Amino acid sequence: MKTRASSQHVLKILLWIFAALLALALIAVSVLCFKGYKMYSEAVAERPVAALQDNIRSRCYVYVTCDELPQIYKDAVIAAEGALPKYPAAAAYMP
Repeated sequence: MKTRASSQHVLKILLWIFAALLALALIAVSVLCFKGYKMYSEAVAERPVAALQDNIRSRCYVYVTCDELPQIYKDAVIAAEGALPKYPAAAAYMP
């Protein structure tokens, strides 16, 4: 009987240790989420997302639509990635 009582005592201790570690992990995640949100709020206050988007679009990068790409390039991408057999919905975006 003593072994059963001592094993139950050990299990209770392990359960308390697990609960304490889980509580500490929850607190740590909460603190990190709060700090991340604070950093995000400061960054958005400094530069709004729309301004950053306009800044990126105004750079010298050239953006093209799918229609402007040569057919041979589209075929090469499909052959290399195997997009059509893997993702049938991708066929809707290819002429």
